[in-house]
Amino acid sequence: MGIVKLLVMSAMSLCVRTSGGAASFEVACDRTSHTVVRPFEPNFKYVITVKNTSNEADVITFVPEELPEGEWLVLGPSGFLYLEPGEVGYNIVVVEPQMIPSGSKFTLRIKISSTEDPGVSRTLSLTTSLLELGRDEIPMDSRIYGKVYDALTHEPVPKAEVRLYLWNPNECQFAETDPDGSYELRCVSYDYLKAIHDEYELRAPP
Repeated sequence: MGIVKLLVMSAMSLCVRTSGGAASFEVACDRTSHTVVRPFEPNFKYVITVKNTSNEADVITFVPEELPEGEWLVLGPSGFLYLEPGEVGYNIVVVEPQMIPSGSKFTLRIKISSTEDPGVSRTLSLTTSLLELGRDEIPMDSRIYGKVYDALTHEPVPKAEVRLYLWNPNECQFAETDPDGSYELRCVSYDYLKAIHDEYELRAPP
């Protein structure tokens, strides 16, 4: 069984085998496109899998053709993997839209090449779009009720801030507790979140 390496540098299903001379490798990516839905997602993570299918060790390089300036934040598109014969490695690329209009789209092209034989290469295209759901369009028709107590005295805690996070760590709903420690949070319903997840294939179910 081949050794598995994880390289954090830097999805329609894609699996391509590239070979020439002694060099040979396979490239797979479970998704090559995604729509980031705000305010529920901050970004998207693409996982590129590379397997050295040759009989010799090789260094596989990742070189982006062009990176955007200001409109999109891209983490991890360049670097390299040293792979023994039969070994599998992973390159993780994170694409995050910045303050740009809804409907914007960006295609990141990464050239993946063998160092053993630079002529053995392929270009992988990752396309990310942004959909901005206006806050007035999001139904806040569910409620969460609770009460905050001090862990030591067991007395209610007034004016405590309670935060509710969903998928996006940069977005939250919040409320302040009453004098008796109770609070009420308005939020979206599970059914709405499930519908958004299913329609846009968000990263995780609610």
